[in-house]
Amino acid sequence: MNEQGLAVLSLMSGIDEQYITEAGVEKLSLRRKVFKAPIMAAAVIALLAATTVGAVAAVKGIIGHKENVEHQYEYNPELVSELEKRAEEPLVFENEHLRITIDSVIADAVYVEAASTIEGKDREGREFVERGLILKEELEGKSQSEIQAIFNSHGIDNSYIPYMAAAGTDGKLTGPSSSADLMYGKKGSSSEAAFVIGLARSRFPAAESIELVCYELKYGTGENRQQGIFEDITVTLPMKANFDTLVLSDGEGGEAYLSEVNFYQSAEDIWGGDEFDLTVFFTDGSSEQFDFQPATGETLFEPGKVDHIVFNGRRYDPKEIIPAETEK
Repeated sequence: MNEQGLAVLSLMSGIDEQYITEAGVEKLSLRRKVFKAPIMAAAVIALLAATTVGAVAAVKGIIGHKENVEHQYEYNPELVSELEKRAEEPLVFENEHLRITIDSVIADAVYVEAASTIEGKDREGREFVERGLILKEELEGKSQSEIQAIFNSHGIDNSYIPYMAAAGTDGKLTGPSSSADLMYGKKGSSSEAAFVIGLARSRFPAAESIELVCYELKYGTGENRQQGIFEDITVTLPMKANFDTLVLSDGEGGEAYLSEVNFYQSAEDIWGGDEFDLTVFFTDGSSEQFDFQPATGETLFEPGKVDHIVFNGRRYDPKEIIPAETEK
């Protein structure tokens, strides 16, 4: 990675302490009134015009803003293919200025992540999205101080467009629950930006969906709870698992979780500490070693083919498989 790229990553990393004001803040991966999506309505009409059967199939395998989802998971094309197989109808939430679409959902027994898109519908909405969006080509040839000046000049906290929060079972707000990919999207008459919603399921046990309130987070101020341009937008995030999860036990009361898409050292401390050394041993005698979170690799696991794992020197054996709640 070149010096400019490192400078950008440095500016984008971490969360300012001034924004960590609620208990249970999620750790995020920065990269990154409900309406049925119009594309789906067209797909259903076309299908029904051709045949009287198979209406259910019309809402499977459709990803809203597919290019944004492919960008988000560009490290794992196999995952994108699986998301298409398991896709439900995209969900759209909007007011007069902005439209938010949940394009795809990855949900296992521990974590829920939704690749999403925010779009400006009118001039005010487009200006807001573009204030929080810096394209890669706009950073070419700029020094770190010049890049920082661009971030500062936008007047909002660029990492969160929008900033989302939901109340857990303890009544406390959890947030931020979304993070934007600052350098991927579009500007102009079709301005949009890709972002991700992520939540640990432990805060919302047994919930089939949760309500996320959207806020406009001002940069460099304490105005963390102003809906502003997001007034009247509440996002309903589906929580039903669409990927299987293997529960493993160390034989001493400790558990770990290996889903089809990710590994978690516990249901609460999902990302773990700085030390990460995982080896997955399969029933066919093969194994695979990771020194980083598996979701950032190119592997999709089959829980039924896992013999055992060794995580940070401790062995865990299969205990049970928690199956997906939705049809694959």
